[in-house]
Amino acid sequence: MWKSTGSCSQGSGHKKSDIPCQDRVAHLNKSDCQVAALADGAGSARYSQFGAEGIARHICAYMCDHFDEIYANENTAEVRQILMKTVLTKINEISSGMGCEPGDLASTLLVTGVKNEKYILIHLGDGVIGYIKNNELRVATHPDNGEFLNETYFTTSENAERMMRLAKGSASEIQAFILMSDGTENSLYDKRNRTLAPVVSRIASSCAYCTDEAAQKNIDEIVRELFTRKTTDDCSLMIMVDPTKYQRTAIETGDLIRLLGLKPGKDAGKQAERYSALLDFLDTPKNVHQLQGFLHVKEKHVKKRMSRLVQKGLVTVDSGMYRRSK
Repeated sequence: MWKSTGSCSQGSGHKKSDIPCQDRVAHLNKSDCQVAALADGAGSARYSQFGAEGIARHICAYMCDHFDEIYANENTAEVRQILMKTVLTKINEISSGMGCEPGDLASTLLVTGVKNEKYILIHLGDGVIGYIKNNELRVATHPDNGEFLNETYFTTSENAERMMRLAKGSASEIQAFILMSDGTENSLYDKRNRTLAPVVSRIASSCAYCTDEAAQKNIDEIVRELFTRKTTDDCSLMIMVDPTKYQRTAIETGDLIRLLGLKPGKDAGKQAERYSALLDFLDTPKNVHQLQGFLHVKEKHVKKRMSRLVQKGLVTVDSGMYRRSK
């Protein structure tokens, strides 16, 4: 079963100018279909955050309801026309309700939909869609900046239908999809080599190993504390993973340090290694007595460590038995 986690953060440039974050993410699981979307509102459009949010949510619902017919349609031009029609209809609905022009709601649009091990990708404008297949990190669609680097295509552009890119295929060997806005590109995408940074794989795997709540907290922290420091632009990231396609392996030490909030220093690595070994031990349910024997500490210290792991979503507890989260 696929699951999605996404986050947006206001860029420092927008904070200084008192402009709200114009990036938006959305995801929906319906009728055995999982769809994730990311929309980056145009900086020149005064209400673009509302357009981005409305379109991201709308396209998720539309794709869940129409995935099969879109996937089956081999006429790419017709599919583009159908998709832009529903996008523009929604934009006109929002603009009518707000009393503004459709152009005031302009945004880019990145979408990933998966159903019955089939996928559909939609990409309009800049940003990147990546994926992980057989543990290899790849780029599905690269940024589209038009003729100039500071220009791109939006949902309200005259040539949006023609510039929309589509892809579909089998998702049977794909472990994760990654959507990112151009602000996040600065941290995760190498424009010269047109490749994604290896850390993307680690972020995706941490989402696969954690509970939904813990994965959300992790993504929020990464986007807010790491990506926005490298750009003045808003940053957004959406990760869609299939946990069943990830082998249960030790989480990277650095990821554990961040996930558990360990105090940086020479002892943090050793603490993380001990927690990693503990997680491996918890692949099968254990009670407090068994954990005492493994950790060689008093019961109160066992419960303290377990509480930390449960809080971060790495471990579950049921009737006094602790087990690594699936």
